[in-house]
Amino acid sequence: MTGTTYDKRNLSEQIGHPDTGPLRAAGFAAGRAPVLRMIIGLDPGPVPLTDADLAALNDPFARLILRHGERPMTVDALLDRLDTRSAETELADAAVPDETVFLLGEGGQIPFSAATAGVNRALRFVVARTGAEDRLILMSVDDRPSSGTGLLQVLSWDPGKGAYNFYQRRDGAWVYSGDSDHALDPPTRGRGPFDGHVNGSLVMKELRAPWLHWNSQAVSIPPEAFAPEHPVLDHRLMANPAGAELLERDIIQRGIDRWTDARFDRAIGAGRLDRADTFLRQLVQSTSVNLVASDREFREVAAGVMVNVPSEILLNIEAWTRFLDPLTIRGRVRIEGAHLLGAIQDLGIALADPAAGFHQPGEAFFALACPAPAYEDLSTIFALVDRDVLSVGLVRAILAVDFANPIRSARRAALMRHMPVSGALLGGAGSCEGQILDAFAAVADARPGSDEAQVLDWLATGDDAAQRARIGAEIAAYYDTARQRMQTADGVRDLMRLIVSRRRYFRTLGISEFALTLPVDGLPADMAPLIMTPEATLAQAPELIG
Repeated sequence: MTGTTYDKRNLSEQIGHPDTGPLRAAGFAAGRAPVLRMIIGLDPGPVPLTDADLAALNDPFARLILRHGERPMTVDALLDRLDTRSAETELADAAVPDETVFLLGEGGQIPFSAATAGVNRALRFVVARTGAEDRLILMSVDDRPSSGTGLLQVLSWDPGKGAYNFYQRRDGAWVYSGDSDHALDPPTRGRGPFDGHVNGSLVMKELRAPWLHWNSQAVSIPPEAFAPEHPVLDHRLMANPAGAELLERDIIQRGIDRWTDARFDRAIGAGRLDRADTFLRQLVQSTSVNLVASDREFREVAAGVMVNVPSEILLNIEAWTRFLDPLTIRGRVRIEGAHLLGAIQDLGIALADPAAGFHQPGEAFFALACPAPAYEDLSTIFALVDRDVLSVGLVRAILAVDFANPIRSARRAALMRHMPVSGALLGGAGSCEGQILDAFAAVADARPGSDEAQVLDWLATGDDAAQRARIGAEIAAYYDTARQRMQTADGVRDLMRLIVSRRRYFRTLGISEFALTLPVDGLPADMAPLIMTPEATLAQAPELIG
């Protein structure tokens, strides 16, 4: 989940202060306001939900809390009411009695001191309430659970819709901000909660080990990250926070797949896929990213210490693990600590919170933190094959276009113009695959050197095994070349320049919320974006600006 208000750019002006804003002007008393709907892009202002509107919300949060006229304004009050309601026999089919708490913070490894007191550590909690039949309420809350202000977001799975409903407490009111479907199309795509939850699914930016910023089996967030005698230290939220590895495995990844399945279930009928373009864009575009990092703590980096490079920086490793032969991509890329330290110094890399005057040369707690392919895109890519929308051969060939750039590939994104709005499943007349191949063929006839022509050439290689072997050989050769280059100081410096470029891209996204999420750099602000070539060298990509 995101760590700041869903609609931080829009909603505050619409709702305003509970004593002076539009709600009071409309006659709603503070503390007794109805649940409001404010779906950015649809609603010009907050709209009170009727009883019929509330009855149409079938997620556990609505059923246990909102439908009963309860408006808990603090985290403490909400958790208490969930405990009570989940124990009531008549609400057993909505109960979420099980609670698991997770702790994170971009500054969670910076000990509190007089010098760092002003640093925005963004310490917060994700609270998962679960029950039978995969019932889920997921809350993102800050470190002030008894406060009626601050961060309190809720998303909850609605089995009737087959989607997540998004809520937040704002300015003395509970606000319904839309559901997962609102993420997919204008005028609501990319707005409100969907600037971060861009595909309407669950978001955990640091989804893979070592779970940068999270309390996990890799590293704990110590009490010393909080101010001394901070009230939350004795709160139930801090009693026994679970590891991020459990959040990834048991909630986030399963929750992403659940939404993917629900989308396909709704869109497939009579052998056809409707809204096909909303699925296919996740094949050719990077609709979001996750953050990966080395398993090496930066404080351990020194001359003679080898640092593992996350494979996701170099390749869409999860996709290729599925679509290529086993062991095509062998081993790890490891770099010399002295080379890494030299590159960090040369590039002016540091953790910084300018508002607090905080500047710490070096990397984040784990080295080489970098944006990488998002699991929400991978979930959809895998489902395109599993649901017989596209053949594994076509998916493999499209992903092989510009394979050295697993995210933000302008070349793959350019293929979006060929993606159909709807079409039959494999084998049907007017199939999605057939429409794509026809469009590719038209381009290939006019431009034999185009990416469309390359895709068709790969598909013409032979059977599936031959295609796997040919594409796999090209990818393996690139990976081996990258490994060799990164044994040199120049190769490591180029790796860090590439990471810097991708970090800058991350800061343009809705999921970039805090200064300490990723290190900054000292390179010119107008530096052109960089991409990797199949020869494992860098090239400028001015077409990625904007």
